[in-house]
Amino acid sequence: MTNKTSPIILAFSGGLDTSFCVPWLKETYRRDVVTATIDTGGIDAEAVTALHERAMALGARDATMLRRDATLPSLGEPDISMPLRFVMLRSALIR
Repeated sequence: MTNKTSPIILAFSGGLDTSFCVPWLKETYRRDVVTATIDTGGIDAEAVTALHERAMALGARDATMLRRDATLPSLGEPDISMPLRFVMLRSALIR
């Protein structure tokens, strides 16, 4: 994937600002958008479902939830054994 075709990773809270950004980024840059939300311990299962549904309804290609106990390995090349969603977010953080 090149920078022109790779998805845009959006830190997503589900609020007004980030909800606006999903379709705006998709339309403006003509690229897929993947949302990423970090669960720091205050999100229940119902809220996780609601965030996923909201992101998808807004046009996100995928919606990812990272748990607070997830840690980023040392910043370097992604390990191919990591789940794709984590690799995509991690790659965006490295840039």
